Amino acid sequence: MSASLDRIAEASRTKLIYADASVQGLTAPPLKGRYTVHQALDKVLDDRGLRYEVVDNTLIAVKPEESATSTALPKVTVTEQVEGTEEQPIYQVETSTAGTRFPIEITRVPQSIQVITQDVFNDRGALSIGDIMKQVPSATLQGSRFTNFPFVNIRGFRPEQIRNGIRQLFFSGVDFSSLSHIQSVEVLKGPGSTLFGQSSNAGGIINVVTKRPYDGFGAQASFTRGGWTGFDGDITSGQWDFNSPLTPDGALKLRFTGEVERSDTFINFQELNRENFGLMLSYDDGGPVRAYINAEYQNRETLPNPGLPPLGTVQGSGGLSGISRDTFLGEPGFDKLTSDAPLVQAWVEFYEEQRPRPRQPFPKHPEAPSQRLDALLFR
Repeated sequence: MSASLDRIAEASRTKLIYADASVQGLTAPPLKGRYTVHQALDKVLDDRGLRYEVVDNTLIAVKPEESATSTALPKVTVTEQVEGTEEQPIYQVETSTAGTRFPIEITRVPQSIQVITQDVFNDRGALSIGDIMKQVPSATLQGSRFTNFPFVNIRGFRPEQIRNGIRQLFFSGVDFSSLSHIQSVEVLKGPGSTLFGQSSNAGGIINVVTKRPYDGFGAQASFTRGGWTGFDGDITSGQWDFNSPLTPDGALKLRFTGEVERSDTFINFQELNRENFGLMLSYDDGGPVRAYINAEYQNRETLPNPGLPPLGTVQGSGGLSGISRDTFLGEPGFDKLTSDAPLVQAWVEFYEEQRPRPRQPFPKHPEAPSQRLDALLFR
């Protein structure tokens, strides 16, 4: 059989592929006369338990006949039993503004986009933007929330950090721990970030989306107290989140958030005192126009600490050892680092058609609108 198939392939200048095991022990009838390649294969493979399949104009595969028939698998039903009735959080979102500056399905944007939601913040116990960016592949954090001005690198480049799609100057590095007014973080990797301005680079952009007001009243408060070795008060902070309509029809709404922290660290004299406040006003009467005003203030007091090298602290070499990891390099009374920054943003969103205002209970927040056509942005 194999010799006959090889002769047909040679005469027709066609490549025939087959498994040696499938033709082993089989004989082919002799061929006399003129045949097309298909006629020759039909005659040679007839009643031999083989069939052929044309892959392309120059390639034909010879297979056993049983491989041509599909085997129907029995229906399998997978069930799962979940204890409790608590709703499980959904971390994945469908739309983002990072790639096009207006909400669009992420699957329609040919760029690398990742959205980190507030559910992820809460479930991971995130304390800073650095904790959030640990969810992003190829992102590395330089410094911590206690150092001078920490920043993030993506793909080896320092990305631009924007807020609500608007560039911000001297605000992104003030308080790396300010999360009380943040609803989600959108990360766009690569040179597509030039959509947001010429200062963007190959690293990408980090778009911080702040919390938006929603219909109805809502309030939430939390208090955190702990420490490095126990509940001794090394870390103390409080947060609040208040939402309320300002007009009887609910068109004008307000959301006020804030956080105050007074914490120590494992480094001597290294304290972290900070306050941040956020106020968002929105107007939406269900028409084609929606307006927003976002105001924020951040204040942070700490000491600039460069940290200690591993040699002499966690590693002993050349007589260098015994340096305590809580050692502070500098003069505590002289090296104070105080930074504060206000921020005011305003923008208007236009819609293709009128749509009802989102109504969702606290603390769930409305998703970004999916039919925004354009936005007038100013600061």
